[in-house]
Amino acid sequence: MGIPVPTRNRSYWLAAVFALLACAALLVDVPLSRYAATHSLVGDLRKVLDVSEVFAHGLGVLLILVTAAVLDPMRRPRLPRVAACAYGAGLVANLLKHFIPRIRPNAFDTTADVWTTFLSWRVPDVGSIDVLGRSAVQSFPSGHTATAVGLAFGLTWLYPRGRWLFASFAVLAALQRIQSSAHFLSDTLAAAAIGCVVSGWILRDSSVGRWFAAREAAGWRRGAGLVRPEV
Repeated sequence: MGIPVPTRNRSYWLAAVFALLACAALLVDVPLSRYAATHSLVGDLRKVLDVSEVFAHGLGVLLILVTAAVLDPMRRPRLPRVAACAYGAGLVANLLKHFIPRIRPNAFDTTADVWTTFLSWRVPDVGSIDVLGRSAVQSFPSGHTATAVGLAFGLTWLYPRGRWLFASFAVLAALQRIQSSAHFLSDTLAAAAIGCVVSGWILRDSSVGRWFAAREAAGWRRGAGLVRPEV
């Protein structure tokens, strides 16, 4: 059976929506980051957000993939494509950080204008990097969020019934990045757009998806007793 229709046909449309929302979010980036910095969550809600970072962290993604490989050997040949969605989206986001340097909320004067968060559209302000540290000027886009969205797409392709669960985990991971003052809202929305584009490219029946499909078919042929799943 082919890739679920929502994943294959709607990922680019979702990317466009997230990109537009990221532009609109610039209007509320600073006040929202100011609120997050001055209002700390407490209790179980804070714990839920903290734990949700696992869904967006490279090691957490690996543990999730290992768990799927152990519990569902029939779908094991498909896991490299899921990994490519998560790690590929994160890699693209991390590469963009070097071209669009932006000060993180935890290193930014939240009384200033939102446009001052961007150091330069071409060459990073070397002086600012020396003072703040390179990580402090790598806010845009959020690598964690891109990874989480890529993983959510990949897992939805693997287990369509869990689409809303995986999407919820990605949203929680994005909220954690905002609540911890690591990213602005627009950083996470732009990262979500990246996750949609990268995942859509990998999960399509053409292009790189065809290469993965051939590897998956070969994996099922090599696997003793493995039956190709219908979904």
